Amino acid sequence: MASFLHVSHIYDKIGVRSRAALALFGMKHGLLSVDRIDSQRP
Repeated sequence: MASFLHVSHIYDKIGVRSRAALALFGMKHGLLSVDRIDSQRP
């Protein structure tokens, strides 16, 4: 339960409601790139 609350708090802080929105936030702010995602595929 503690981890759920921690993640919920992070979502609230940056104003997102889903993992997809979190990924988009990361890409918009230079925290995540499509190249990184593609390179991690098996």
